[in-house]
Amino acid sequence: MRNSWFARQLIPPVIWHCYSYIRSYARYFLNAKLMHRNDFVKDSKKGQTVYILGNGPSLNNFNLEEICGKDVITMNYFYLHPEINNFNIVAHCIGEPFDCSTWVDPSDMVEKTPAETYWFSITAKDFCERNFKNSKLHYYLPGVAVNFNILLDSNLARPTLQYQSTSQMAIMVAMHLGYKKIYLLGFDHDWLATRGFSPHFYNENETNSEIEKADFSKISYLNMINISKNLFDIYDSIKNIASRKNISIVNLSRPTFLDIFPYKD
Repeated sequence: MRNSWFARQLIPPVIWHCYSYIRSYARYFLNAKLMHRNDFVKDSKKGQTVYILGNGPSLNNFNLEEICGKDVITMNYFYLHPEINNFNIVAHCIGEPFDCSTWVDPSDMVEKTPAETYWFSITAKDFCERNFKNSKLHYYLPGVAVNFNILLDSNLARPTLQYQSTSQMAIMVAMHLGYKKIYLLGFDHDWLATRGFSPHFYNENETNSEIEKADFSKISYLNMINISKNLFDIYDSIKNIASRKNISIVNLSRPTFLDIFPYKD
């Protein structure tokens, strides 16, 4: 990771992004059979509506019984939600890269979430293929930088947009599945307002001792600003993809700092 950081400082951005894109295609050719699984579900929900449920604390502000039975996409620790069995979960996303220091064993996330499909970073494919013996596994191969607009697309059977948050992976999955109306709930993105930690709809280390609290206290505020800018830049790229495909993305979260997409109460 450190070598990668130094390389980014020394290599001009265009060259670095081209290198990353070529590298992602090399990874794609090595995993073409796995990535082909994504073709089987492409546009399988064409023209339909989906709710993407983020894990922000604002999710507790809504009576989710109103969307029981509706198609939803969930992520990470959503199995902690008391209403989990009342939704039609079409996809569950676990975006943490396997080679990241924050990676945790996702077995509970898979086994306790009744979903039609499960989506992982391609970096986790060895772990997943070894531990989860089912045909519901799909992989996301990030490789396109946010400023490479000409290459941006929602076809997840190929290298696609880099993501910083699992919530961004979830929106890309929704577009790949063909949904035309995408509603966001629990997308607070209040890292700069909740200094030092990232809250969720569940209480870390209180209800579940195995879940580590997202501690940002060791990250400087300047770095948090830069991280947040990159996060919002990626959302802006997602908005551009959706606009080209005439896909509506509406943020229903309340409160929320994510104003890239139109807000509806």
